[in-house]
Amino acid sequence: MKFEDLKQVTKLPKEPIVNLLKLVEIYYAVDEFLRNLFPVGNKWLNV
Repeated sequence: MKFEDLKQVTKLPKEPIVNLLKLVEIYYAVDEFLRNLFPVGNKWLNV
C-alpha cells in the first residue's frame, strides 16, 4: 500500500478507520523525518 493510497483512504467517512490511518500517516511521517536525519539507515522501521 502506497502512502498516497493511505491519504485517499483517510477521506472515507469511517471514523475509527480514519483515526487509525491518521496515526499510521503520522507514523510514516515521523519515520521519514528520522530517515532524513539518519540517511545511513533507519532500523526503527525496516522496509
